[in-house]
Amino acid sequence: MRYAYDPSATGAARIRLISPAESELDSNARRNLRNVRRDADGDIWCASAKMRGSTNVRIVSEDATSITYAFTPSPAQVGGERAAGFVRHLRAEARVLKETEDVASIRLSAPAPFRASVARIDRFDMRVRCDLAANG
Repeated sequence: MRYAYDPSATGAARIRLISPAESELDSNARRNLRNVRRDADGDIWCASAKMRGSTNVRIVSEDATSITYAFTPSPAQVGGERAAGFVRHLRAEARVLKETEDVASIRLSAPAPFRASVARIDRFDMRVRCDLAANG
């Protein structure tokens, strides 16, 4: 599922589904989309204090403008109690701009297949690009 986040919208309208069409989603995907839309109000990961307090943080790359950190995400960072059963399978990276210390991107991935609740996840790779809003 691919969607875009619109910070100028409010509530569930902040999430616009890009693909597949909403009519093509199965019941689990529709439920996941409803959850994403429900949780869309407030700060997103790029601006959220939830990304602080990570464990096992290490620098994995650095260039003239940014530093990329890898870390082990916690359930609170990923989705609260409902993430407790699968977060141990995930790895996270955050790219931070040196000049402003803003988060430029976040990636959550699973290096291997895993079972979460009643589903087997063969591949998980979520990438979030964090663009600054017009008001900074």
